Amino acid sequence: MARTKRRRPMLLNLALLLLGAYLAIVALVFACQRQLLYFPQVDRPEPWFAMRSGLTFWPSDSDYQGLIGPEVGDKPRGTILVFHGNAGRAIERTDYVEALAPRGFRVILIEYPGYGGRPGSPSEKSLVESGREAVRLARKESDAPIYVWGESLGAGVAAAVLADPTLPVDGLVLITPWASLPAVAQYTYPFLPAQYLVKDRFDSIANLKSFSKPVAVLLAEKDEVIPISHGQRLYDSITSPRQRWIFTGAGHNTWPSRKSELWWDEVVKFFSLESGLKPESAGNTEANREKPAG
Repeated sequence: MARTKRRRPMLLNLALLLLGAYLAIVALVFACQRQLLYFPQVDRPEPWFAMRSGLTFWPSDSDYQGLIGPEVGDKPRGTILVFHGNAGRAIERTDYVEALAPRGFRVILIEYPGYGGRPGSPSEKSLVESGREAVRLARKESDAPIYVWGESLGAGVAAAVLADPTLPVDGLVLITPWASLPAVAQYTYPFLPAQYLVKDRFDSIANLKSFSKPVAVLLAEKDEVIPISHGQRLYDSITSPRQRWIFTGAGHNTWPSRKSELWWDEVVKFFSLESGLKPESAGNTEANREKPAG
């Protein structure tokens, strides 16, 4: 009996110790969450490296917000603002320029605060404010249609940018998106109350609730970072004209990005039809809805 009484305080002390350790981990994750979320490469690209990639600083070398691809003639089909994924810098996303510039679009690779030598530090507020400023500046430069593209983290940024209904945007492309960042955080850290700890919410479902222009959603079937079910939940919530592509067998970073891929043309045709522009070859867009790609 005496041994049992001694064991109870020991078990209680062990439980309290484990609880304290768990709460310490929770507190550490909460305090360091932006370091766990954002992975910027902070070095500013060298001008010669940008030029070798066919890019120039936009809108200027001294105060740049991104990198712009080559001119595409007097009457471009539109301006595409690309919000890139988490790690690295905008200059490493030249696939978008290589694919979309030959298709007649001005392409601007938007850089985030705290990334690629830009001042500031990344947060939902700073990324969204900077993104909205970039959209307004692009409109001042050209009256061609403006399309916003976002990949992974950039899809969350793009959706949050477009929560402002006054922005002159004609269409949206979301590649490997989430429904909300707290849901992804809970998936990534299932042993923590992660969804309640996240400061930067990036709630794409809520942010796109009032968006009325065409939305293309591209999902990777085997996405190991943001499960396809998260992107599908976002797609199901969209009430504006929408179209979905699924890259069969692809992971989060292995979806087909070569400029020869047919899905680039399908997305462009989708926007051309919905925005009233006359496409070169319309195809049967209704039949292409829900079409797997890749």
